[in-house]
Amino acid sequence: MNTENTAKKAFNWDILSSIFIYAWAGIFFVSSLSIKNPGSRMFPQIICSLAILLSTIFLISTIRHMRKTKEGEEKPSFAGSGRAAIMCAFLILYILANYLTGFYISTLLYLPAAMLYLGQRNWKAVIGVTVGLPLIVYVFFDLLLKMQMPTALLF
Repeated sequence: MNTENTAKKAFNWDILSSIFIYAWAGIFFVSSLSIKNPGSRMFPQIICSLAILLSTIFLISTIRHMRKTKEGEEKPSFAGSGRAAIMCAFLILYILANYLTGFYISTLLYLPAAMLYLGQRNWKAVIGVTVGLPLIVYVFFDLLLKMQMPTALLF
């Protein structure tokens, strides 16, 4: 028996990712049509169009790569899945903390924890980003644009 003909084709997760991005960008684009102000509608539509364009480039690149490689040469690697799941948990906790304590406090907790977990060992960078990002957001939104961050549940 010829094993090449009976071998099952490997599923390409990149194609599924492109379809997922197309679906979400399409849903958000259609949802943005309900925004009455054309100026307010433009930004989400540009972002959705950009997502569709980048997903198309990604899909074309994936298809070209599939044609160049022989079947069975590359197997999907889920080596970083555990780390990605933990970062997803970090983000969920950050969103919850943002709701409870507000942007500034939750960001001061999330940024160093995430940076250290992802392997950043330069303490100057960790402290600089942790202090600098909320400070930049405060100066830009609160002082320059006179827009306050939403209030937290606990404060």
